[in-house]
Amino acid sequence: AKFSDKFIDIDGPLHMSSSKNFKEENLLSGALYMSALENEKLPSVKCFAQSEEIFINNLQEVYDVFSISTEENRGEIPSSLIYLPLMVEKRKVGVLTVQSFKEDAYSPSDLTLLKTLGSYVSIALDNSKAYDQVTKVNEQIKEKNQQITDSLRYALTIEEAILPTKRWFEEQFEDFFVFYKPKDIVSGDFYWAHHTEEYKIIAAIDCTGHGVPGAFMSMIGNSLFNQAVKEQKISSPAKILEFINLHIKDVFKQDSTDNSEGMDICLCKIIDREGYSEVTFAGAKRPLYIIDESRELTSLKGDRISIGWPYKK
Repeated sequence: AKFSDKFIDIDGPLHMSSSKNFKEENLLSGALYMSALENEKLPSVKCFAQSEEIFINNLQEVYDVFSISTEENRGEIPSSLIYLPLMVEKRKVGVLTVQSFKEDAYSPSDLTLLKTLGSYVSIALDNSKAYDQVTKVNEQIKEKNQQITDSLRYALTIEEAILPTKRWFEEQFEDFFVFYKPKDIVSGDFYWAHHTEEYKIIAAIDCTGHGVPGAFMSMIGNSLFNQAVKEQKISSPAKILEFINLHIKDVFKQDSTDNSEGMDICLCKIIDREGYSEVTFAGAKRPLYIIDESRELTSLKGDRISIGWPYKK
């Protein structure tokens, strides 16, 4: 006898799907047939619902117990059937069935063989379902990551807008370079510059944190530099640092909390004289490196406290 394996895909508590339409000589593919799990007279439903195997070698003898309708099969009704519940660690994953038009087609050894096959099929179905779930979750994570990345890249355009432009440096210096490599898409490090007819002010700032938290600190720092230099007209590097330090403490309420957000700053004021430049430097835990005409490197140390450092007198 030829067998027709029918795998039932359970996708929820109410319905099951089964590929029907079979003949002894030829297996015919047909439309999917759906049956409600409440129809307990169907052997597949009873097998699944009760987690019990069904072994029938003469369907006519038990026809009043089960309902194998011509609508369901659309052909000759089989005589011998085996329905085997597919289980993985007491979880139902489906039903495996073999059927024949001949009576007494199956023996207990066939049932044993089918159980062995069923254990592999159960694992395969469960793995397939797990794979689908993992794939779905991965797609969701990928979509969320893309949304976050897109948002960060847009935030990057905002952060870059506060940085001095290449054109500004070209107009202010004969020779220059800027090395700026953020650890993440958005950064907690930035540089700031401003000029008047009398002087230029340049600062390199290292804020606490990286990524989004650091970027917020960068925006706060940029705003405070603008207030100190452009609005308050403070030009002394040390006084600028004092202004920013005072306002960072105020913004984060550091006199009454344990918040230690802040920044390290290297700040220079440059005045161009005839034949030379006069540089005034102030640093908050950041040095100034100088390369002279003989290419010798020297450094000036800044103060040993950071901006916003929770120092109390």
